[in-house]
Amino acid sequence: MISATTRQPLKDIVIGLSLSEHAADMSMRGLPAEETNRLVLRFAQTFLSHGATLVFGHDWRADGVMEAVYDLAVRYTSLADEETASARLRNIVPWPARPSLSPAEQESLQPILQIEAGSLPDGLTETPPPGISDNDWKTYLKARALTWTRRRLNDLASVRVCAGGRTTGSAGRYLGIVEEAWMALKSGKPLYLLGVLGGASQHLINAILKRDFDEALLRPLPGMVELYAKCQPLVPDGGEDAKLDPGTLLQDFTKCTAEVFAGRCGLAVPELERLAGSWDITEALDLVLKGCLKLHVS
Repeated sequence: MISATTRQPLKDIVIGLSLSEHAADMSMRGLPAEETNRLVLRFAQTFLSHGATLVFGHDWRADGVMEAVYDLAVRYTSLADEETASARLRNIVPWPARPSLSPAEQESLQPILQIEAGSLPDGLTETPPPGISDNDWKTYLKARALTWTRRRLNDLASVRVCAGGRTTGSAGRYLGIVEEAWMALKSGKPLYLLGVLGGASQHLINAILKRDFDEALLRPLPGMVELYAKCQPLVPDGGEDAKLDPGTLLQDFTKCTAEVFAGRCGLAVPELERLAGSWDITEALDLVLKGCLKLHVS
């Protein structure tokens, strides 16, 4: 465990990590499926050693990767942090899932790890309103709950890093990494979109750089616009997340200039282009760290 006096320049920031495989793009790059896990560990070690807190939007799984991330957090946590019960890892579990660890198991991992159960937006219940089938209502609630979780993640994180990500199939209103990235973009937060694993993240950064990308990935998933339109008059909350405009994300990503986007990340446009095009994990990590350090010290 490090000493309380060790310099950690990213101590005050929380980094949201959205890293997931995209098998087809990774295969094209000659990367095995396990490369995603190596990327998680490389990023976790780098950010934790610099003092950052990491937040994930899934359950803490007792597998080799998350246990290794936990061990890294212990190694790079100061005695002062432990005494003030400052978590270094935070996991938000989307409704309706519940944390797989028992309360006793969660307590044994504190204060390093904090697990939070997600919920439904205020006013929504599991009982469908008149005119909405049970199946449609379950689909709607799951999508709303995922958006609630992603809002919570965005509120916690001061920086978001995205790599890979599905380009088909999701239980939410949008693809997961796409919605998480959009929330960071709308909030004006540093958003690092890496091309190293391909996937949805590659399409998002291509949209910023005005390169070829699949517009369909920035639109709601099939059937969601119709489902939200059907449910909106019947739900008590009338906020932004109860509505679904098919063109919102596409407009927001394409109208943001590369200069503005790069500046938010503490990078120059040529560095942003390298981050988008590099298949080298070390180069991508170095660029993200350079941007975070520049923003933090300034």
